Amino acid sequence: MTGARGRTHWFLLGGVVLAYYGIMNVLYFKQNGWLATHGPDIWFFLAVARNLQSLSPLDITYWIVKPFAGANVEQGFTGLIAVAVCLHILSTILVYHYLGKFFQLDPRFRFVAAFLFATLPQNIALSTASFVHFTVAQPLLILAFGRLLPWCLKKTPKPDFWGCLCLVETMIIGPEGWFLAFSLAVISLSRRVDITPLLRQMRCPPAAAVIVGCVAFAILFPLLYHLWNFFSIRFRGIDLLWQKDIRSGDLLPLGWNVLTIFAFFHTAWIATAVYALWKRHYLPAFFILFFMTLATYMVRGFYSLELAGFASLVFLVSRAEFPKQWRLALLGGLAVWMLLLGLVPQKTSYLPLHLIRVARAILAQPKQMGIIACSPSYGFFFQAWTGRRTTDDLHKPPGTWARLAAMRPMEANRAMKEERIAFIVLTSWDFSPGVGGNWLSGGLDKTLQPLNDEDYRLSLVVRALTLNPPIVRPLRLISDETDRASGQRALCLSPSL
Repeated sequence: MTGARGRTHWFLLGGVVLAYYGIMNVLYFKQNGWLATHGPDIWFFLAVARNLQSLSPLDITYWIVKPFAGANVEQGFTGLIAVAVCLHILSTILVYHYLGKFFQLDPRFRFVAAFLFATLPQNIALSTASFVHFTVAQPLLILAFGRLLPWCLKKTPKPDFWGCLCLVETMIIGPEGWFLAFSLAVISLSRRVDITPLLRQMRCPPAAAVIVGCVAFAILFPLLYHLWNFFSIRFRGIDLLWQKDIRSGDLLPLGWNVLTIFAFFHTAWIATAVYALWKRHYLPAFFILFFMTLATYMVRGFYSLELAGFASLVFLVSRAEFPKQWRLALLGGLAVWMLLLGLVPQKTSYLPLHLIRVARAILAQPKQMGIIACSPSYGFFFQAWTGRRTTDDLHKPPGTWARLAAMRPMEANRAMKEERIAFIVLTSWDFSPGVGGNWLSGGLDKTLQPLNDEDYRLSLVVRALTLNPPIVRPLRLISDETDRASGQRALCLSPSL
């Protein structure tokens, strides 16, 4: 739909989604406190704005966050969340637009389908107290798919230039761009190469070929992951194997949880794949099962799973063979399912508010040379808040923080002076020995385990976090904070003057 009426629908859809995302943010901050976040990404981008972290100028995200260089932390935090909300609204409007371009569908169907897209898990999670790379990539992914699909389907003689440009940019931003390139290649080859005779010769039904393809991918995944890690280290200096070892969220396997998270929402994609196989639409089934396999191995795969599931579902229900009277009911029911889930307040703060009090205590200290020693989990956060560099973060694994934490206080005091480390932050989250603990953060477990009983008992982290008050002389106690909601504790120590 074009013209004034079409633009009215865009504004109406944008307004409804804006109100929904606004309510979710209000509920989240009411539950978790102002400045709570889902993850470390928003602090990383604020650190990029302050030149404390690097990001390629070829990545459009660099230019989005750079204007916040002069803002204070709260202004930058608020601004990036607002940008994230706007980008997710833009993605929703683009979906509405391309549904009208590719399918001759009732405007009500397009509206409900676009609203379902707005309530998909990744859009709910990433538009609430968050700003991540995928938020920037998603509208570009939609543009690339929408502009290149006609060529893949042999409806245009050559690929669209702007679609190719968007695709290249998404490949610079993150792995979802590569997943889209793979998907477009599969669609294009399916229209240009007929493998039916080969399957008949092999006596392999197409549905079985879909399953075999996903199983083969599952077997090859470890090799592909190591290949991805090689290029990540070479071009971005990020060791993905190390990030996985310290249990970085995006890289952990979901396993069977892929079926249970988001109130079992992914069972809708399983049903969609089964329906697609039944109706002999093998590509939609393949993409859903392929990306679901990826998500079982790596949380990051669920972004592509949602996009593949949504695109496949809309394609199938828009077919003439699907009963028209069920279209709105099906999509509307799924949208209500996710809408209600999004409105349930979640206690999922990645960084409890007591860490903000620690950061403010550091800012209150007389300005002095030196960096901050902290676990990798909190590196970006303290960089953004204090303007200081940190020994460890999620992109570099020197292990300085863990080494200092395992020393006796006297040794740690001397080492901090020699290495010009002004502060060390110790948290109970990073030191939780036993089943279900979080020892893996920053390699603390590997540093402490070789110690004998006496050295362990006299180590800085044990004396700081198991004694109350902490006995850490000659180190000075700058801040000792406890989060009232979670009971987590954080201490900031500084070497003696």
